[in-house]
Formats: sequence, structure tokens, C-alpha cells
Amino acid sequence: MPFDDTTVAGCMVIGFHTGIRATGGRFKLRHDLIDAGGYAVEVTNSRDTSLIEDIQTRALWSLPASGRDSFGDHSYRPGTGFYVHDGADGLQINSVMSIGWVTGIWIAGSTDGSAAHDDWMISLLQPNVETPPNNGQPSAGIKTTGGVRRLTIVDPRIVAAGGDTESAALDFGHLDRDARNTANNNVTVIGGTLEVASRDANAVLLRHGSTGSLIGVTMNQTKPDLRGSLLRAEPGVGKWNILVPEVRGGHRAPWISAPQGVDTQLRVTSGPSGRSDKE
Repeated sequence: MPFDDTTVAGCMVIGFHTGIRATGGRFKLRHDLIDAGGYAVEVTNSRDTSLIEDIQTRALWSLPASGRDSFGDHSYRPGTGFYVHDGADGLQINSVMSIGWVTGIWIAGSTDGSAAHDDWMISLLQPNVETPPNNGQPSAGIKTTGGVRRLTIVDPRIVAAGGDTESAALDFGHLDRDARNTANNNVTVIGGTLEVASRDANAVLLRHGSTGSLIGVTMNQTKPDLRGSLLRAEPGVGKWNILVPEVRGGHRAPWISAPQGVDTQLRVTSGPSGRSDKE
């Protein structure tokens, strides 16, 4: 349904595929509880200041489902708590609780090289996200893809349980190989705790074209047999400033993993004492 100066508050919503889909105009979703199979809250092409506040979501499916979704043929529906795509300038998401069997909050910008959907300014304030074991599907607490700009995440609290495949508390990537767009994924994360509860998960995963800053972020490992690094950078990653990070838990391996040449894209200031910065 189109939203234009509309408020949905104090509701319990159950959606077999999508709980609430808001598109266009200005809207407020407040104090709601939403359970859904695919997306609990989907926001698309919002062109004015909108607010999502104090929403609890559960997005359940990660098992195979028939048919097609907006991304073409897939063997499963995403099971995403909050899915924001195709423009959301001025969107604020405050104090939400999201349980997503695949992704808690997914912010997807354009991937076609156009600037039509890139003029974003999104704020996530104190998101509380959990990704339970996900039946082998890649998962993330919060992830970005495409041309996302001016995204600020303040005091996130994320538990990444993952599974037996790739998972992360924070997963940032552009996914557009056009060099002119590689600076569009601009993210700032301030404070918060990222808890890794799977031996195959990363606290932070930095992918191709992503850029940004991590300021005072705590990365906490709760599994004694973590096989990867808490922060992993992939080839093609852009410039990242990592300021005063804190690493906890019994993880003894280098806490940053970056292939040769990629480590020059990471600037670490006041890293954890007594810990190797990179492998």
C-alpha cells in the first residue's frame, strides 16, 4: 500500500510473505510487532523523511520456497526483518528488535550504475539484531549492497549465530564492479557490540567497493573455536578507518584478515593491545 503521511502504531501484523510494505511518501511505523515469512518490513522508493521506531520483527523463512522473488530465481525467500531498497532518503530506524533467519536489516542501493537511488541519508539508532542458525544460508545482522550513501549506525547490538556457511554481524559491500561507483557505499558505525556466536562467522565483513569508518566498536567472540577473523576484508574493498576498536573473547588468531594489498585500504588507530593486527 502507498504511504503518505500515514502512521501505523500499536499493531500486531502477521504476513505469510511480507508484513508491511511501505512505498513512496512519508510514513511512521511505531510500536508494532510483526511476524512474517519473507520480509517483515519492506521499504521501497521512499522520498521523504520517514520513521520506523520500536518495532519488533521476526522473519522466519530460510528453507526452500517455490516461485520467484524480486531478485529472480531463488531457492529460498530471504527471511529479512527490514528490507530497504530503491531509495530511502531521510529514513530513520530507531530502537528496533529484529530476528532474521537470514538477515536482520538489509539496505540495498542501486546496482545499475545510475544515481537515481543513491542520494540516501539513513540512520539506524540502537538496532538490536539476532541471526539464529540459518540452515546453511549466508546471513548477516546488518548488510548493505549496491549504491548506499551516508548510512550511519549508532550503538548496534548484534548476535551473529550464523551456521555452517558465511555469516557476519555487519556485512558491507557494493556489488557493482563499475569503478565510478565504488565510493558510494559510505557507512559510519559508532559504538555498539558485535557478538560472534558461530565459529565460521565474522564480526565485520568488508567487501568490494565498500568504504566507511568503524569508531569504538566492540567485537566479542563467544565461541572458543572461532576459525576465522573477527574482521575480514575482501579484494576490492575501499578505504576504511577503524578507530579504537575493542576485541573480547578467547580468539587468539589475528583479529583482522586481509589479503596482501588489501591491508593498505585499512587504517587502524589504537587497536587492541597485545593483539596482532593482521594476518
